[in-house]
Amino acid sequence: MTETPSARRHVLALNKPSRAGYAAAAVLLVVGFSVFAGTVLPARRAVRDAVFELQRVVVPGDATFRAVAPGPVTLYYEKRSEVAADHHANDHADAPKTRFETPMRWDAPALRAVAADVEGTEPGTAVELRPWAGTGSESSSLVYHVPPYVGESLGTLDLPGPGTYRLALAQPWPPEVDETAAPAATHEHRRVVAVGHVPFDLVKSGLFGIYGAAVVMGLTAVLALVLAALTWARRRQWATQVAS
Repeated sequence: MTETPSARRHVLALNKPSRAGYAAAAVLLVVGFSVFAGTVLPARRAVRDAVFELQRVVVPGDATFRAVAPGPVTLYYEKRSEVAADHHANDHADAPKTRFETPMRWDAPALRAVAADVEGTEPGTAVELRPWAGTGSESSSLVYHVPPYVGESLGTLDLPGPGTYRLALAQPWPPEVDETAAPAATHEHRRVVAVGHVPFDLVKSGLFGIYGAAVVMGLTAVLALVLAALTWARRRQWATQVAS
């Protein structure tokens, strides 16, 4: 028995490929973007908040900062910064600010740190400042751009306890500027040092860091493209058969 054209079209109509492939591709795209946004955006927000919470001091001068617990802290040289007009750390957000824009690199002598008023530590005790050598996979300097701040890691301090510490230059810099006369130092000879911890690891490290999230989003995008292409090809083939 020969199949009539109308019967053939009826059979083809019953076997029409679904558009579900397009919907599945869209779901994959949404999932991939959600993983990326849900991982990266909170991490970037944490980094931004941490940068704003850093204690900032100006050297040369009375550059003191406080620590609430022992342990390592990182020093950052801020090429662009805003510090309270009296150059003290831990100021209120509405305090008058002095804006600093200094050279991209700092060729000043090494910094030194001493305990000023630290629990269980004699005043004037030196705290070793290790030049930044990176941690784990981070062998290069850590840099942040969080307006109005642009900073780069300088070194690490291992603080022996909670209390007040003082940062100073290992020698007067420039030679004619003594730290005791810091208020008279020219603005161009002052540098802003930020003290604290910026959680870059949340952004760069681990399976769910920025790289892991980017891989997940890329894979889901490829799968979505393949699924959409297969769905389109099947539906195109069906339409050709119906028209013939």
